[in-house]
Amino acid sequence: MPILRLLRGSPYGPKEIEIMTAAHEEALALAGVTDRTSAVAELMARRVMDLFFTGADEPNEIGRRVAEEFSKLDVVKGQSALQSDSSQQSSLLP
Repeated sequence: MPILRLLRGSPYGPKEIEIMTAAHEEALALAGVTDRTSAVAELMARRVMDLFFTGADEPNEIGRRVAEEFSKLDVVKGQSALQSDSSQQSSLLP
């Protein structure tokens, strides 16, 4: 998961990391991003961290805000379409 990789070596303790991880999971779920290794997932992780650094500490609220921001961008919509296309194509393979 991108957020854990980004937080590796950070000065944050387990509680802070738990909050950011939960917020990231919430954001991904709400935005419909299933590929946790995608560039979109990493960008969302960075945004979660930005909001946390500014004082937000409620995982559901952070996740909702990030999902709303990213759902307005074509990049999330495009990723969902790509995931659907690749899953359909793989089901066509013998």
